[in-house]
Amino acid sequence: MIFAKNKDFCQEFLRVILEDDKLEVIENDIQKVIPSAFNKNVVLDMLCKLKTGEIVNVEIQLKEDIFNKGRTVYEVRMDIVSDQNEIVEKWNAGLEVYYVNTKGLTNKTINEYLKLLTDKTTLNNNYQITSKIKENLYTTKEGIAMSKELQAVFDEVRKEERKQGMQQGKISTFVELVKNNLLSIKVAAESLNMTENEFTELIK
Repeated sequence: MIFAKNKDFCQEFLRVILEDDKLEVIENDIQKVIPSAFNKNVVLDMLCKLKTGEIVNVEIQLKEDIFNKGRTVYEVRMDIVSDQNEIVEKWNAGLEVYYVNTKGLTNKTINEYLKLLTDKTTLNNNYQITSKIKENLYTTKEGIAMSKELQAVFDEVRKEERKQGMQQGKISTFVELVKNNLLSIKVAAESLNMTENEFTELIK
């Protein structure tokens, strides 16, 4: 949270992760809502301009190495595939998804930068903005106190994530029971504090 409030950090971070040394962060107002051309609101983490001139919304979420392959970056590529399993064409939905793994070892530059983020004692002159914020955070009295406060926040977030995970598991179980005609939609919905319509949407 402290890092993300710093616009220069966001720019340095994204230039490394997205391998675009011309990327410019226009805004880094976390969860800012702006109107879009399609009459819907877009929730932003960072509004950026790429070296190609494109304006993009970059949203970042924390995830583990969900594929357990030890790679640094996984790119999600989407195709349009026929019922004969042939790739008809690449699907450009205006969305690119990358999983970046802090424990990966396959991209030297990104790995070097990620070590700076994950190792408390590491500083790196190649990334002066990140190093400066980190140094202040772990060496000044104010920074150390703030680190403890952040740790408490993260602990609460993890508790909430575990709770949500348990709830999701419960929902999945009820959906399977209903699909197999072992439970009525009414009973399942009441057990999950949902309306029958809300539960029906989950089945779809």
